[in-house]
Amino acid sequence: MRSLISFFIGLGFVAVLPVCVYAASDDVTVYLFYGEGCPHCAKEEAFLDTIVGDGIARVEKFEVWHNAENLVLAQKVAATLGTSVAGVPFTVVKNKSFTGWSDDDTSAKQLVVLINALRGMDAPDVVAQIRQGNTQSGDAVQEGGAQNQTKNTQEGNRTGGFAPAAYVSITLLIFAAAGIGYAVFTVMRNKRK
Repeated sequence: MRSLISFFIGLGFVAVLPVCVYAASDDVTVYLFYGEGCPHCAKEEAFLDTIVGDGIARVEKFEVWHNAENLVLAQKVAATLGTSVAGVPFTVVKNKSFTGWSDDDTSAKQLVVLINALRGMDAPDVVAQIRQGNTQSGDAVQEGGAQNQTKNTQEGNRTGGFAPAAYVSITLLIFAAAGIGYAVFTVMRNKRK
């Protein structure tokens, strides 16, 4: 009986291990191109501080109104993504972007959905590639276009790897199978008595 309990405990650790490894190895960086004194940028910056504090993503900020190098970087990123910097804030996550920030009820929710959709995907980090001298095309997601965002993130999910939810589902299936096996074992053992 003790060996059976040890087996199930070990099975639990093995089932949960991929989730832990996956979460630790999958960092997402949000790149914010902003203007000093821009009220919309300030709202997004405040929200991004909570994302960093909660460990949801890393954030790198680039002021573009008073820093010509950062403006050139923003323009290169936009060109690579097939869009333009129509204003600030201009936000990039891997190979997706949007411009503007309305409020935490809409823009913040869209950003979190985008981060979660891109987490674990093999999408290129366009800003990092440009900063390293490499570029690769991506898809742009325009602010105010929730349908575009949903379409692009769903397209991306078809090309990426497992999402964290898949590991949780697999873990639950393993535990369910183990529970059914234990129930069958218990019933069989009680019938013998």
